[in-house]
Amino acid sequence: ETLLGLNRDGTSWAFEPATGEQTVFENQVPGSALRAHSLHVASDDRVYMGTYNGPGTLGRFDPATQEMEQIEGPSQADSFLTLQDDDLVMGSYGNAVVHRGDPAADWDYGTNPSEQFRLIDEQQDRIVDQDTDGELVAMATVADYGVRGGGLTLTDMSDRGVTHRDLVEAQSTASVAFGDDGLLYAGTSIQGGLSSENSPLDAHLLVVDPQTGDVLDSVVPVEGNPVVA
Repeated sequence: ETLLGLNRDGTSWAFEPATGEQTVFENQVPGSALRAHSLHVASDDRVYMGTYNGPGTLGRFDPATQEMEQIEGPSQADSFLTLQDDDLVMGSYGNAVVHRGDPAADWDYGTNPSEQFRLIDEQQDRIVDQDTDGELVAMATVADYGVRGGGLTLTDMSDRGVTHRDLVEAQSTASVAFGDDGLLYAGTSIQGGLSSENSPLDAHLLVVDPQTGDVLDSVVPVEGNPVVA
């Protein structure tokens, strides 16, 4: 008997349990279009598109030439951010990986952009939103599978910084934005990692001190609302 399966890149695999032999091969199954998952206009004025659970690819569109190209990338880029030095930061699933590179230079995934750090050690799996005030980068994250309690990571990008968990009990951090007042505003979600129970509390809008990660104020904008994005 032979076990057969499909990979995300369209190839198939075969495994012989009796011998342990395994092979990967091309097949005649036609591919389907990838689903757009995230969009960002980078400092090179091109639009970068992350795909949902794809084969390790990004879309890049040049509005000046109307050219769309496929470039190598993570299987799922959840969020993007442009830094003050025009570098592009990309957060990918799984393991909440942070990549950084120069979009104006030759694209070579793994080198440009390169991996900077991961947040899985903090039980975080998805970086769903990012913002910067020019000095600090704030990252909103959803926890790993079966885990409640997302995080807010604050970093100057020299290392992974500090991750503050459970800004609201058992809730994920769904959105972040620096205000003109120097404070950080964050929205939460009642959902945690996949297969975890939802928080019993409503979604909150928070005011956070970006230097300490302390919650200065919180409000429920809409009762019964599951997320503030």
